[in-house]
Amino acid sequence: MENDKSNGNYFYNLGLVKSRLDRVDEAIKDYTDAIPLLTEGDYLYQARFNRGICYRRVGKLDLSIKDLQEAVKLGPEKASAYNNLALSLFENEEFEEAILNYGKAIDKDSSSVHYNNRGLAFYHSGRLEEAKSDFDMARDKDPNDPTIYFNRGNVFLNWEDHP
Repeated sequence: MENDKSNGNYFYNLGLVKSRLDRVDEAIKDYTDAIPLLTEGDYLYQARFNRGICYRRVGKLDLSIKDLQEAVKLGPEKASAYNNLALSLFENEEFEEAILNYGKAIDKDSSSVHYNNRGLAFYHSGRLEEAKSDFDMARDKDPNDPTIYFNRGNVFLNWEDHP
């Protein structure tokens, strides 16, 4: 990097290493240095995506949401971009926006994780029937995940007239 400070891939990769070493603030700085040097493409998507996750990890949800919205624009075919944007929206208690983005993740990849996450957003919005439906879908896709059963059970604990 000392020989070529114009290569954004170097900063991106350094950020990736620091993030995995749990040096999140340093990783954010490296991703920030990388972004203006990267051209459109997967590295730019990944830098925005990873910095957005790092911002969420340090509780800077508005910055996380902004980066993950950019990641969605750069990688609209990637379910993980929508899912992680929804995770940040969820933590920011923007449940309706989270639900919409989990839905987009499901459209790209109907995994049990995406259904479970959207079920949690429905649950926290008080939409228990929709939460149960998503937890049922998640359970059907991965019947061995105990968190799905736990989340589904919470629906019934809070449902007055459950079937």
